[in-house]
Amino acid sequence: MNAGIVEVFKLGKNYRLVRNEFEGCYEFIYRDNRGKLKKEAYRYVVNARGQEKSLETNPSPLARNLLNSGTVQIEEIRSFDQEANSSHETALESKTDSDAYKTGSIWIDPETHLIMQMGPEKKVAKSKTIYAAGAMTRGQIIDASMARGIAEATSWIADDLVEYLSRR
Repeated sequence: MNAGIVEVFKLGKNYRLVRNEFEGCYEFIYRDNRGKLKKEAYRYVVNARGQEKSLETNPSPLARNLLNSGTVQIEEIRSFDQEANSSHETALESKTDSDAYKTGSIWIDPETHLIMQMGPEKKVAKSKTIYAAGAMTRGQIIDASMARGIAEATSWIADDLVEYLSRR
């Protein structure tokens, strides 16, 4: 950006990105701050918008299967008892669905990165074998750049697996 090679444009919500095959470019069609229709063409575009708000809207077959099978849960924050979410063996009890906010992220134990799973009688427990790290766990770990958090989480997971293997 300092060299003038890359520019960042905040386009707002109402824009279209179209691939113009004939011209060999990408076209942004949007309205500027004054409401005037604008169209700009670029040869290269970096999609830096981030991921979808929720794993529930992820079209990936893996994401769909993990959610539909109940292997992973979407993290919920409850205003009346936020500590319940990080507890290892907690019953999920909500007065109403409106008491909960779904973060869209996979629910993990933030210290181990083991996923939280729903067991019998709506009891929640840490998985003993399934980990999650990265942007899909953003509800628990907020970081402007996920790179450091992903590296740390991967290191913790590797340490845990090495410890497990050394006990066998």
